[in-house]
Amino acid sequence: IEHKDRHVIVEEVNAIAESQLERKKLIRILEYYCTARNTRYKPGCGWAELLLPLSPMSHGDIYSSFYALISKFVPRNCKADGKPFHLFRLLLLYHDPELCAFLDAKK
Repeated sequence: IEHKDRHVIVEEVNAIAESQLERKKLIRILEYYCTARNTRYKPGCGWAELLLPLSPMSHGDIYSSFYALISKFVPRNCKADGKPFHLFRLLLLYHDPELCAFLDAKK
């Protein structure tokens, strides 16, 4: 993992994680993911936020769950206002119109 990627990961995790143990765990998992998948960490991609609710689990379980979420449910190679996001909004509008209206107001 490149030095600048590590720096960005540490900054993003420090901004959201409360305990030092939680920070170390999330940083280690993000660094391992980037190294194992031979990918660069993109600032603001939301991976740290995705990991945070998983942090009470063991390292192996966190990584397995994170990998499954990223590989199965996170759209890849699409534009910021691309079709996957529009489809997600329509699904949310159908299943929870109140939440969809709230998120639209925050846009």
